[in-house]
Amino acid sequence: MINGIVNVLDTNFKVSLPDSKVSNYGSGDYMKVAGVGSVIRQVLNQLKKDGKVYFDKLWIKTSAYSMGNSINIYLLNPTSMTTELVENLSDLFSTGSFNGMIDLYENTPSDLRTKLITSDGGELECNGKYIFVHDTPPWGTKEYYKMFPKEVMYG
Repeated sequence: MINGIVNVLDTNFKVSLPDSKVSNYGSGDYMKVAGVGSVIRQVLNQLKKDGKVYFDKLWIKTSAYSMGNSINIYLLNPTSMTTELVENLSDLFSTGSFNGMIDLYENTPSDLRTKLITSDGGELECNGKYIFVHDTPPWGTKEYYKMFPKEVMYG
């Protein structure tokens, strides 16, 4: 188990990750996208516990693929303030952004990226390439079908 602290929104959050969420690639350890999703989930649950965000349920879905990865954050019944805060939070966990004017993904400098400081003093970058925030449940869940009943009938 990897224990550590991640600092976001000027607050330190304690997080724990199974060893399987970190991999050794080339020159050092890095966090897999599933690990980043787990960190985001722990941060959001702590913010909810502290009363800083409101939502009924949270889903985090991650995907890794050639040349990148993505994280989808789904919230059930969030307040508009919660959605805005989660979108700002997602920017902090992103490695950069896509510039459509020049068709180029522009990376954030490494020293500005969010890092997990492990209990033994190590650092792991805690970022995903594309992060999306949705204020609806993911397709295929019972909450989705309650929210969009016509989708069930007409596909």
